Amino acid sequence: MTADFTFNKNSKVGRETREFFQEFLKIDTTNPPGNEINKALFLQKKFDKEGINSEIIESDKNRGNFILKIRGTSENAPSLLLLSHLDVVPARPDEWKYPPFSGHFDGKFIWGRGAIDCANITISESMGLIQALRDGFKPKGDIILAATADEELGGKFGVMWLLKNYPEKIKADFVLNEGIGVKLPIGKKPQYLIQHAEKGTFWTRISYKGIPAHASVPDLGDNSILKITEIIMKIQKYKVPPKITPAFMDTIKNIKFNWFAKKLLGNKHTIGLALFLLKHWMPELASIIKAITRMTIAPTMLNAGSKENIIPEKTDLVLDIRTLPGQDRKYLNFHLKKALGVNLFEKIIFKPILDEPGTRTPPGDFLYQKIAEIMDEIDPGAKLVPLLVPGNSDSKDFRYIGIPVYGFSPMQEDPEMPIQEALTLAHGINERISEKNLLLATEFVYRLVKKF
Repeated sequence: MTADFTFNKNSKVGRETREFFQEFLKIDTTNPPGNEINKALFLQKKFDKEGINSEIIESDKNRGNFILKIRGTSENAPSLLLLSHLDVVPARPDEWKYPPFSGHFDGKFIWGRGAIDCANITISESMGLIQALRDGFKPKGDIILAATADEELGGKFGVMWLLKNYPEKIKADFVLNEGIGVKLPIGKKPQYLIQHAEKGTFWTRISYKGIPAHASVPDLGDNSILKITEIIMKIQKYKVPPKITPAFMDTIKNIKFNWFAKKLLGNKHTIGLALFLLKHWMPELASIIKAITRMTIAPTMLNAGSKENIIPEKTDLVLDIRTLPGQDRKYLNFHLKKALGVNLFEKIIFKPILDEPGTRTPPGDFLYQKIAEIMDEIDPGAKLVPLLVPGNSDSKDFRYIGIPVYGFSPMQEDPEMPIQEALTLAHGINERISEKNLLLATEFVYRLVKKF
């Protein structure tokens, strides 16, 4: 972090940002139940002190959504939504080095559930905007800041609810949301990943009904557990074919990497060989590339049996199915039938739990160019590399209605934490972010809003 950055660890606003972040992390918004109202009120108090009006809209009891709007000076200028979410996933304190809601600062890292996903985004967006306004900045287009509820469970009480009931509060021409912004440890010039596309989520419950019997004579029944086990093994063995999507080609075209490796990765007939070679060099990267070039099917939940001595009549299995942009339930059913065989497939009861298609924002628009400009200022020569990510976020709900969204918060490698480890911390044990990267992200937002 250079001294000419407004946000550095030695500056007053840099220390303010870190301390504000620490206090924010102490507020438990584990979802379920959420209780995001507590973080929303905390944010509102901060903006009240700055003389900036905001509002909190509750979608349900204690499910708070924090929103503020800075009016632009021109009706024709593009508007920007700075988006994040207030809820976090559960954490078990006995597994952590420091308590997950302590906001502990060890001199380099700030520890806490949500430090990476995504309290860091909320605070960097808030403090970046606050400092710009302190400077007397007046945007040309409207700037909206929204920190919403329920992202970790799909957004039913957050973005989805707001777009249905109060769309005018959060709609903008462009959206900047949480997402990957890692500086790649390859190439001579700096390269930063930017999330421009997400896979779809098609959670599915499949049930098999067998015949109950006394467990002492198992052959008299049809054990549904054994059938579901057979289904799991067939799914495990099935190889979903790769697909080179426009979203994946956005990455291949923009990344500065070995030309031969790019050629292999960009062809569905040779990507298998490329992944085989890459697995021996960077196994984590190979796993990610494999996931973003095909539909994935992962068994995640199992429910069966009513008593120790009864052959179970019915067993339920939940599958986490992630599809590429353009793939739908018809596509996944086709491959499940191939994996299981027609006879077994027709004996199964299928119940969709969630249908959310994958999305993509074609890179290169106004916001994308502004992000590229800022990163070139912060890290001279920096280039953006668009990335399709295996999961999804609230970004999907804006893309469904035609609004371009990018997930980006710059993150550089720390000597004490390799990028490979940093990528495992969201939802993981000992989630933390370095003070350096928190301030880097805040500096980025501060500069970005001043470009609007």
